[in-house]
Amino acid sequence: MLFRRLYYLLKPFAPLRLRRALRRLHARSLAQSSHHLWPIDPSAFRSPPHFSGWPDHHPFAFVLTHDVETQRGLDRVQQLAELEMLHGFRSSFNFIPEGPYQVPDSLRHWLTSHGFEVGVHDLHHDGKLYSSKKQFLKKAARINHYLHAWNAVGFRSGFMLRNLDWFHHLQITYDASTFDTDPFEPQPDAAKTIFPFWVPSPIPQNRYLELPYTLPQDSTLFLVKEASTIDIWKQKLAWIATHHGMALVNIHPDYIQFPHDSPTPETYPLQHVTDLLTHLRSQFTPPPWNPTPRDLTTWFTQSNPQPPHPLARKRVAVLLYSYYPADPRPRRAAEALAEVGMQVDLFCLRENDSQPTREVINGVSVYRTPIQRQRHSKLTYLKQYAQFIATCSYLLSKSVFREKYHLVHVHNMPDVLVFASLLPKLSGAKIILDLHDPMPELMMSIYQFPTHHWLVNSLRFLERSSIRFAHLVLTPNLAFQRLFTSRSASPDKVHILMNSPESHLFNPDRFPPTPSSPPT
Repeated sequence: MLFRRLYYLLKPFAPLRLRRALRRLHARSLAQSSHHLWPIDPSAFRSPPHFSGWPDHHPFAFVLTHDVETQRGLDRVQQLAELEMLHGFRSSFNFIPEGPYQVPDSLRHWLTSHGFEVGVHDLHHDGKLYSSKKQFLKKAARINHYLHAWNAVGFRSGFMLRNLDWFHHLQITYDASTFDTDPFEPQPDAAKTIFPFWVPSPIPQNRYLELPYTLPQDSTLFLVKEASTIDIWKQKLAWIATHHGMALVNIHPDYIQFPHDSPTPETYPLQHVTDLLTHLRSQFTPPPWNPTPRDLTTWFTQSNPQPPHPLARKRVAVLLYSYYPADPRPRRAAEALAEVGMQVDLFCLRENDSQPTREVINGVSVYRTPIQRQRHSKLTYLKQYAQFIATCSYLLSKSVFREKYHLVHVHNMPDVLVFASLLPKLSGAKIILDLHDPMPELMMSIYQFPTHHWLVNSLRFLERSSIRFAHLVLTPNLAFQRLFTSRSASPDKVHILMNSPESHLFNPDRFPPTPSSPPT
């Protein structure tokens, strides 16, 4: 975070070499903590609902895009396009409408006449597109002007900054401002998918297709990470091909060292691009489908007419003071949420040192805290509960400033674990409290407490407070529902969800999400 803030503080006036040095320092600081997410996020493999594969049985799609950021890049557009034609590929070139160069009409016409696509890249590319909603709407009008003038249907924001909800004001059929995983970006919240996905709108005709880049950008790979080969591209391509996803890459002609160019620290050899195109043609049989973004959007629209699930692309945190996946009720609920397209992060205990602290199980990202459950005295229970609540509070609070959760699903015991979601609730998240057992009665049974013991009364008070805090309460049977409603819970708030082995019985539709978008 420090390097990111320093980078954008110095960006308006710092030399390019200094900015690159800061980005490299920032990347090194993130490398260790992000190795499990970059270049491959194992949870990003799920295909969209009703997706039946790419046309003509192609194993995966390869989409080649270019952002042109400087006059230097503009001068090399045609040369790069001719190289791609030589290898049998077509791509899109995204130009800045009111940036540091003027886009010749002749260049745009040459590209489109040879099968390439032209898109709009931001407006000024100065990082200020989202300074306020009022300013964005003014700039959106200008962006729409260029979309119409250039006969363009696609957009990509500068620096991959974005507010997907605001993009509904753009007259686009697709956007390409996200990524499946890239912790090195200034806005690092990820789409966590290697497939296109719809961004729904209250007005159905205003929805658009989101195309995340799924191969690391050339600037990140060769200028920030200073890779000397395309091995990371090859590794990611093999993984995407295995899962029949979409490999979309963003290559900047500005940073390519063409044969007539002198090498500099801010360029990389053209041979890397040639190696990528050669690898795609020689290593995959049949070869990947190579549409332009416009053509992919047209095909996807015709082939996937089903509207997205209302919870698709939403983020949910699951809190579980137990072991996962050993506990069947939380497992079925979490997997049901993942099946409808939600991004599920589950925080639980770690049973032993052999269990990984982080892994993906059936689409659920599992994060195990270094807390092991011990069954001893009441004081031990209290201490462990406090440790787990504090840990979950910290982890969820961090998300408020990075990747906001739209939903938090809390499993008791303890009931008060629900208060770990205080900050997400204040930022708009909805809270589900899943009461597996009534804690007062359970403590009475275990410790033989009388009905009006002070500890039992305290647990009843905490139970009522926890139910009031949650937006929705789930419980496994009618007896528990009657018990909770008898203690002042509203009958409309407590719903029965039986411990059925069929995960589809968990019906997320009864809990409508609140529209939101990644933070800007």
